[in-house]
Amino acid sequence: MRLRLTFLVTLLTLILVIPAGAQDRSVFWNQWDVTITDFDLVNNAFTVREIYEVRFDGTFRFGTAAIPMDRLEAIRDVVVYQNGNPLRASCSQQRGTYCAQRVGTDTEIVYYFNEPITNGVGNFIIEYRVVGALRAYEDGDQLWWTAVPQDKFGFSVGASIITVELPEEFAPRPDDPVATYGVDGELSIDGAKIVATVTDGIGANEFLEIRVQFPHSGELREPGWQSSFDSQRAFEENIKPLLDLLFIALGFSNK
Repeated sequence: MRLRLTFLVTLLTLILVIPAGAQDRSVFWNQWDVTITDFDLVNNAFTVREIYEVRFDGTFRFGTAAIPMDRLEAIRDVVVYQNGNPLRASCSQQRGTYCAQRVGTDTEIVYYFNEPITNGVGNFIIEYRVVGALRAYEDGDQLWWTAVPQDKFGFSVGASIITVELPEEFAPRPDDPVATYGVDGELSIDGAKIVATVTDGIGANEFLEIRVQFPHSGELREPGWQSSFDSQRAFEENIKPLLDLLFIALGFSNK
């Protein structure tokens, strides 16, 4: 699950900030790749690695990402790289640093470039550990992740490859749903490795989410948010439509 991003999402979901009054500047992600690996089903955790090649028109000094926390429990072990070199964890707003902290309902990551980038290309990696995002069900446990958020400040993505590497013993079965949402991704499944590829671009208001179901693990801890989420979803899918019909019928009967 990669969830809605304000970055988002997200990972979940990562968005470069464009300061106000900078209409003459723009950003284009030549490539926006995401790998989801290192699954720990006992502790309900996995690692997300966001890999960007970004083209900047104008001058930019920092970027930001906001990961909503409504469908996960924690974001840990954040690291940020620029051109393969790690930035330093600090909330000093100095060049070559990044700050990861909880802001409202999101985990916000702000990273300051080693040097301002003007009309050039930057390569960034943001990596973090996600805890409590996997959904546990008897028919099959589920990963949902919004890899590329809808909110990208009006800018677009050229191409994206999303890779999920599950433990070998939890490779999806033939009847386990594996799908992308938002833009269509070309899916390939090779045992426990799932790859979704988008080569036609992801528009400014489009998103890419991946869902992978895999055999249920009796050791997987159900996340704390799942019960209320499932109850709300059951209400919206099964009860709310009946209530809407009832209200319509009552409306006609009172005429």
